[in-house]
Amino acid sequence: MFYENSFDAYFTFGETAVANFERGSLRYYFTYGVPAQLLERYTELTGRAPLPPLWALGYHQSKWGYRTEEKIREEAQAFQDRNLPLSAIHLDIDCQVGNRAFTIDPDRFPKLGSFTQELKELGVRCIAILNPGIKYSRHSNLFLEGQILDGFCKRPNGKLVVAPVWPGWCVFPDFTNPKVRRWWSRQYQYLLDVGVAGFWHDMNEPAAFIAWGDRSLPKVTQHYMEGRGGDHREAHNVYGLTIGK
Repeated sequence: MFYENSFDAYFTFGETAVANFERGSLRYYFTYGVPAQLLERYTELTGRAPLPPLWALGYHQSKWGYRTEEKIREEAQAFQDRNLPLSAIHLDIDCQVGNRAFTIDPDRFPKLGSFTQELKELGVRCIAILNPGIKYSRHSNLFLEGQILDGFCKRPNGKLVVAPVWPGWCVFPDFTNPKVRRWWSRQYQYLLDVGVAGFWHDMNEPAAFIAWGDRSLPKVTQHYMEGRGGDHREAHNVYGLTIGK
């Protein structure tokens, strides 16, 4: 049984199985059969993921501290020297400028295009980290562009939702709006052009550094929800799934 409802839900299983949703429509799908049939019918309903490239199924190395090309080069060479398999290295936020999404520090990665090619010749792909929290600053081009699009999540009073994440005080794109998804998707291109092979979407619950309560956006946060409107109670469980669509 598949419930098409993204609100918070509570399930209890006893003599009777009960599903309680906070809100939303009672819409569910029931199917039966052997496991192979169930998988076929379920993926027909929800969508089937494309086959990943073969390298994506190999060993991936990720660690805080890969701040320079030289450090990553040493790490890749260490795997070679020990005859250990390595398909990808993930760059954490310390490769960025001020921990800001879609940035790579050009002083510490001065030849990223040729460097990713060098890694690829060793059979190693480069993965860059991304975070949906956009620095709340007029010095951030992403912030300015998102403002022009009216693409950030807001409170019911129309003010931006602002919360602390790695770059500092941040705002959050409303990925339930197709124009915001198109804008966000265009940001990847220059990294793809210099050979970055994949992306690690982190903190995309979305998460915020809040000392108590729900460490995400306030439940009253307003979302576009494909044009019909809604709040974060409904959007939370689909937010991360819409990034990069």
